[in-house]
Amino acid sequence: MNHLHEATRVELPEEPFIWRDVSWHERHPLIRYETIRDGLPTGERHTASLGPGDLFPFLRTGDGPASGMWCNGFAHAEFDEDGAARFRQVPCPKSNRIAKGQQCPLCLHLDRFLPIHRAHRGAQLTEAARAYVDRPHWLYVATFPDGSSKVGTAHERSKTSRLDQQAVACARYVALARDGRTVRDLEDAVSRALKLTQVKRVAAKLAGWLSPLAEESIVRNHERVVSQVRDFLDELDVEEFSAVDEPWRPGEFSEPFMAHVSNGTMWEAGSLGEDRGGDRRIASGSGPFLLTGPSRSDPGGPPAGPEVPSLMNMSSVKNRACRVLPAPNSRAEEQIRLF
Repeated sequence: MNHLHEATRVELPEEPFIWRDVSWHERHPLIRYETIRDGLPTGERHTASLGPGDLFPFLRTGDGPASGMWCNGFAHAEFDEDGAARFRQVPCPKSNRIAKGQQCPLCLHLDRFLPIHRAHRGAQLTEAARAYVDRPHWLYVATFPDGSSKVGTAHERSKTSRLDQQAVACARYVALARDGRTVRDLEDAVSRALKLTQVKRVAAKLAGWLSPLAEESIVRNHERVVSQVRDFLDELDVEEFSAVDEPWRPGEFSEPFMAHVSNGTMWEAGSLGEDRGGDRRIASGSGPFLLTGPSRSDPGGPPAGPEVPSLMNMSSVKNRACRVLPAPNSRAEEQIRLF
């Protein structure tokens, strides 16, 4: 479906809800949210799709009964109807608030996904989680627009979406391991030998996209790190993996991010809330970021509002109660109440 000239909004509820996250499915972002009733999360979770040309849903975070951050629940490991292992997100059974992170202590204890990161160190896994870990996994090197790189892993089923979620400038798969234990051994070995991090903070990713290095510098840094990792892997006496050389490429929706580092356009950090100015339309996305441009009242007319694209950091409202703000100067805007 072509969204380019449709005056649409993502299908978020008019009533307050909890913004859970932006996930990636088949190269496109989805908003995941949870409804609120009587000031508490209901456990009813939904998704809303995003497309280029959709009006950006400006948000007001709650300052009433539903204010603050809410536990995101825990991952339950199970087998689907075809016998494949998977993880299903379960709402927090106590509807607990949290001060930081994503989970309350109870859900942290119940989570069956987190232990798989320690499976190679002897962490106890359920049968379904063990079956998930036993599938092939990819090892990749990702480089960001500030020129820094990280090493990471992806399950065979999330090979592409894992990198779509990372907001990378470029990436390359360097190994295919027999299972999740082997790939995490490789990841740790690469990190120790080459001092290569496994984590890149969202704030650093945002700063990088707002002030990226020149494309040739990013590519040069990426190729240098990939070469170092490849040389290191070649020296390992491990049979449970094979070296590969396969680039990750952005999906069509994320291509403007890649063009940004080659054409030198200027971006600014956007406001999600009431000091937004005029309406803006979604132009692209990568990881937790949405790129927006000025809206057009007439698709064929001149652009309205500022010309500089705005980069929206949607992780700033993750697990928070929100409400979609109506269009500026509308009757609904006058009637909106704090929640």
